[in-house]
Amino acid sequence: MRRSPFVAAALVCAVSLLLSSGCGRNAQPEDRQKVEEDTAPGPDVAGGNVVPSVPTYTVEADFSNVEGGAALSALPVEAQRVLARNGFVVSTSPDLELYEAYLGNEAPFLTADSVFHAYHILLADTLSGLEENSLMPTLEALTRAAHEKAAGLRASAPSALARPADKALAFWATAHLLLDPQAEVEASIRDEVTAEVNRIAQGTFIGTLPGEQHTRDYTRYVPTAAYGESEQLSRYFRCNRFLTLTPLELETTEGVQTCALVTLALLLDDDARSRYEDLCRLTRFLAGEPEDVSPFDVLNAMRSVCGKSMAPARLADEEAMARLRDELSKLRQPAIADQPQDTPGADPSLGRGLRVLAPGVSICAEAFQALGESSILPSGEYIAHLLGNAAFQSDQSSAAVLAPARRLLDQAVADYGKGLDIHTASLAVLSKLSTAGGKGYPQFMNTPAWAIKTANTQLGAWSQVEHDVFLYAKDTTQYLCAFMMDKRFHGYVEPVPEYYADLANLVHRTRVIFDSLGAFEPSSRRAKAEAVRMILERLPAAGPFRFKTRADPEPPPQRRGVSATKMHYRMIEEMLLKLKTMSEKELENKPFDASEIRLLKQFGEGLKYLAFNESNLPHAFIPMSTVVCLAREYSRREGLCVGTGRPLEILVIVPWQGKLHWCTGTIYSYYEFMQPLSDPIADGRWKDETLPAFALQARRPWLCRFDVGLKRRTLSRDALAKWLPEESGRFGESSGGSPLWIYFGGGPRKALDELGFVELDAEAVTLATKAFAEQHHRPVTRCVLCGLLQNCPPELRKKTALQALSSVTSEVSAGRKADSIDYALWIYVSLRLLKDHADDPDVRAAIGKLRQLDGIDRVFEKCMEDAELGPLLKAAASDAG
Repeated sequence: MRRSPFVAAALVCAVSLLLSSGCGRNAQPEDRQKVEEDTAPGPDVAGGNVVPSVPTYTVEADFSNVEGGAALSALPVEAQRVLARNGFVVSTSPDLELYEAYLGNEAPFLTADSVFHAYHILLADTLSGLEENSLMPTLEALTRAAHEKAAGLRASAPSALARPADKALAFWATAHLLLDPQAEVEASIRDEVTAEVNRIAQGTFIGTLPGEQHTRDYTRYVPTAAYGESEQLSRYFRCNRFLTLTPLELETTEGVQTCALVTLALLLDDDARSRYEDLCRLTRFLAGEPEDVSPFDVLNAMRSVCGKSMAPARLADEEAMARLRDELSKLRQPAIADQPQDTPGADPSLGRGLRVLAPGVSICAEAFQALGESSILPSGEYIAHLLGNAAFQSDQSSAAVLAPARRLLDQAVADYGKGLDIHTASLAVLSKLSTAGGKGYPQFMNTPAWAIKTANTQLGAWSQVEHDVFLYAKDTTQYLCAFMMDKRFHGYVEPVPEYYADLANLVHRTRVIFDSLGAFEPSSRRAKAEAVRMILERLPAAGPFRFKTRADPEPPPQRRGVSATKMHYRMIEEMLLKLKTMSEKELENKPFDASEIRLLKQFGEGLKYLAFNESNLPHAFIPMSTVVCLAREYSRREGLCVGTGRPLEILVIVPWQGKLHWCTGTIYSYYEFMQPLSDPIADGRWKDETLPAFALQARRPWLCRFDVGLKRRTLSRDALAKWLPEESGRFGESSGGSPLWIYFGGGPRKALDELGFVELDAEAVTLATKAFAEQHHRPVTRCVLCGLLQNCPPELRKKTALQALSSVTSEVSAGRKADSIDYALWIYVSLRLLKDHADDPDVRAAIGKLRQLDGIDRVFEKCMEDAELGPLLKAAASDAG
């Protein structure tokens, strides 16, 4: 059988090095020394012994001692208060990606968030390329070979082994069929396998199957994160989940026999065994050491009991099986419960058994496990505590519960650079943000609010790491010109030198290991160009109010190669090393050199390149949102979801060469919420939910809980009247053939995000409804008013929309053009407010009057491009018929 490039001979050598170098937390010291010599960036990336010596300073309440401080008076009064007190303020931003705020920024504040996000993009892209190009064919070949071997074992099995041989065959046939829908399944087990595959494909059942004792949760087979973007990745996800989540019990003779046969079918085939070893090594590199019984454990026990030959017939020997069961019972017990719990608490024994692809165990999983055992609901704030963040020092009881996990992380920090898996190494890197601050640091870094901002950075980055590696980890239940250097202020770097050093180390190790895995083989330029072309075709549809319509092109097909290259990794590594040096200079009051000033000026272009936006357009195509479910609580059938959304803006007052300056940058928007297990959220849906303006999103970022500037505020009538522009004097005169929904683009989102999290008071609602229904505003204003009215009661939205349609009918009847951009959009947004009133006779009557206007058919044709308006317009059309 021909092997894929992933398992070529060079790879075997590389991953053997990976295995011996101890990717997991449990690697031996002598092995760790080897990986440090092979992969560490070297002594130049050490954290250094900087003595922070920034002079103390204060910020005047009116910003009179801040260079350019007069411009800050344009901020909302509440934001000015927060900025003067904390030295920084966080606000909403219309950007979709972190790099956008740095393009053209004359005084950027380079954040720890921005560089970690760039690392996440490269890691996620490289891994997804490996999965699609190598891991998926590897897993398919493995399951096919194991299925064939299991069929052979079944054919030669004595009658006493018939039932366990059928179970082993059904196990491998299920895994094979999940990856290859055309796989042939033996008649004797076809019904059983088909039923299981159907349950996995449906992904809805939570309960106990006939003949089984414990609860099964099939919602975990619904492709989440980015695995639902293509059918191939969905199949890979389900098969991987099946081999990861399904423990084969070891308590009975029949169970032991089944596990032995499953193991023999896998490991007696040399090709399948080699492929399997490759998959296991990658899991350890990403998520750490597993804790569950593996096929190799079973194989070693069989050799001990049955001898080196391990003839399958020996499995029918009851005495030998009793001894084998005893040997297997001595193997390690799992400490993390990831199976559905039938009773309160967490029982790891429910998950004990053979797992073919045993998941890695993360420190976070251990922390959430301990919290669950103490009936404490998991939250990202406990992760902030775990990372040593001073703002989240838990109460005594919670701190005691988290102490073992904290000791593990402390050990990981001490062992950093010695071969830690990516998940653990990322936590160690993020923990360095907690130690920044104190005497000699800038004033803004010594406020309680900065610790909260730091926690937001840590949690946003943590959620991205969890998103990247969750399939392999055990969860828990419960740009560009040269210029002369000058003395003026060019920007500032968040001064966390040890963080940049350790992150550079992690980027280096990731590149070395992925290079050894063949991840950067030249392959994908044509496919990548095609994907970019198709994304550009989607660009008009990307906007803050974007509705899914019939005219929306299908998402671009999954690209067939890896976009990330070694050059991308080297670029971010060099960037991090320079940021480390720059932050040390800041702490020691030393000026930047020309190359460092150049980095400040080109930072946005650099991040844009690392985000694979190689077009001349400054904008991102889609929001940077990711989400993943980490912990499951079965009494309420909910799971803790953590993720990131569109970036937030941060404005910081910083000390530079004896003066205070203000600068801006971007940080994560981190979210956490409970979600029903029956309604899982994947990346695609989450991006749609976080694409609208912040004011229109159902959920709020985690930082909204704290006094850092992100607060819901009431918009008064006077404030709204001040914001509303004058009516358009040329209203109704312009025409165009563009889809109506493209007007719901960056303009409305930017306007709403500048308003922030607002709600209208009663008088402001009256003004907004009147302006929407009667006044002649430009499209952006009309769209913003539509957005603000989304949160009003349904009857008020109905009344406002009907008044607007009445105004349109009257004015168009008097000789205006219904299909002008202004009137067409007015009609469209009014219908958007009425989309839930398809059966209302008043609404149907109003649409009937519209149908009598000249040019209305062209307008309705455009409106029908919005799938959500289809039922409303079809209902009204039936009345006209």
